[in-house]
Amino acid sequence: KHHPTIPVYLGANSGHGKRGHPNTERDQQNKAGFMLKHFFPNKVKGELLAPPQVKSELKSKTLKVSVSFAPGSAEESGRIWWIFDRAPDGSPSYMSEMIPDNQTMEMKRQGNEWTVTIKLDPKAKRIDFFSNHRKTLRYKESPYRTYISSPYTRVNLK
Repeated sequence: KHHPTIPVYLGANSGHGKRGHPNTERDQQNKAGFMLKHFFPNKVKGELLAPPQVKSELKSKTLKVSVSFAPGSAEESGRIWWIFDRAPDGSPSYMSEMIPDNQTMEMKRQGNEWTVTIKLDPKAKRIDFFSNHRKTLRYKESPYRTYISSPYTRVNLK
């Protein structure tokens, strides 16, 4: 209600005391960036990223994912994470299944979109994915690296 654009950041494999994925964004400063922007809005250079839109296109052996931001958003990076056949949301297995170390990659920027093509596991019945995107804010010339995640998405493959 009061802050509808609070950035949601999903740190891969970081929930419930997990070790975290080796490629997780270790430089994220979301809390500090949000607080500075909230309390000193005129002294922080840059805006927090608004949630992006996600599209996916299933082809025979691949999934093309496109994540788009509003023009002028100035996002700086894109990385996608995925896992095949993850258990249902909220189940004990869902919480304990980690994204494999090799199931992440950098996305390519094309205009206001970040795209990637994921090679599918031929045995998989579904794929879950999300992407993280960085934007650096500045307060008194100090950088604050903020990240936002695309919506967590599940696609049925069969």
